[in-house]
Amino acid sequence: DMPERVVVARPVEDEVTVQHAGSWIAGRRGVDDPRSANAMLFTRPVSETYVMLLAEADRVEPHDPARAAGLLMTAALTRFMAADQEHAAETVRRALRIAGGEADQVSMRGTSIVAMVHAVYGEVDEALAVMEPLVDQLLAVDPLGEDPFGLAAFAQTLSWTEQWDRAYAMLDRIVGAARAAGAPSMLPLPLAFLADWELGHGRIAAAYATASESVQLAAATGQTTESSFSLAMLGRVEAVLGHVEDCRAHLAAGLNYSRRTGARSIELFGAAALGLLELSLGHADRAVVHLAECQRLEETFDVRLPTLDQRAADHVEACIRSGALAEAKRGPTRTVLE
Repeated sequence: DMPERVVVARPVEDEVTVQHAGSWIAGRRGVDDPRSANAMLFTRPVSETYVMLLAEADRVEPHDPARAAGLLMTAALTRFMAADQEHAAETVRRALRIAGGEADQVSMRGTSIVAMVHAVYGEVDEALAVMEPLVDQLLAVDPLGEDPFGLAAFAQTLSWTEQWDRAYAMLDRIVGAARAAGAPSMLPLPLAFLADWELGHGRIAAAYATASESVQLAAATGQTTESSFSLAMLGRVEAVLGHVEDCRAHLAAGLNYSRRTGARSIELFGAAALGLLELSLGHADRAVVHLAECQRLEETFDVRLPTLDQRAADHVEACIRSGALAEAKRGPTRTVLE
C-alpha cells in the first residue's frame, strides 16, 4: 500500500542567507576544515566552492601536502556536480600525485572520487578494484567516524556498479547512524541515494517516503545544492506513481536549483525523469524528446555509464512504442537495443 502523499517542505529560497552561513562557517573554521568543505559543497554555487578549495589547496600544499590532496578530492566532487568530468579527473590526478598515487592516503572521500571517475567513464572493473579492498572495513566502522558524505558517495558508486546488497547495507548504516546521532544535515544525500536504490528494486512506497524525507531535510537544513538532487529523485518516484503535477513541480524546482548553483549533472536526472513520466502516461513520442535530450547531455558531459540515470532502457521502449526505430539504433541506445 502506498503511504499518504507527503507534504514536501518548501526549499529555502534565501540563497544569500544560505551562502552567508557557508561563509560564516568557513571564516570560523577555515576552508580546509572538512566540516566547512562539506557545508560549502551543499550550500554554495559549485564553481565558487571549486575555486575556493583549489586556492586553499595551493596555499597549504608546501607545508601540508596531505591536507592539500584532501581538499583537491573535495574540489573534484564539485566538478562532478557540475558535470565537468574532465576537470574532475584532472583534479583527482593532481591529488594522487601529491599523495604519492595512493587514494587511501587522501581519505575515504579520495577513494570514493577515484572510483566515481572510473565508474562515470564506464570503467566498472577499475572502479571495483579501487573500492573492493575497503568495502568490508567500511561496512564495519561507525559511519559518523568516517567522512559520511564520502561514504555515501562510495555507496552510490557501489550501486552504479551493481553491487546492490553492499550499497544498501552501507546506505542503511549511514542513515541509521545519522538518525541516532540527531544529525539531520547528514541525511539528505544518503537518503536521496537510498531512494534511488529502493526505486530500482521496485520498493516504490519506501522510495517515495525516503525521497520525500530527503527533500524536506535538504530544505530545512538550507542545502540548496543538495535540494536539486533530492527533488530530482522525488520527481522520478512520482513519475512512476503517476503523480503528474507533483512530479513536474518538483523536477522544475530541482532544475531551477541546479541552474542557480551550477550543479549541471542534475539536468541528466531531470530529463530522464520527465521521459519516464511521459512514458508512464502513454505519451511515447513526448518521452522520446526528453530521453533524447538526456542522451545528448550524457554525450556532452562524457558520461559512459548506462546505470547512472537509468535512461537507456526507457529510451529504447519509448522509441519502439512511438515507431522511432532510427532513434533507438543511435549511439549508446543502440547498445542496449542489441
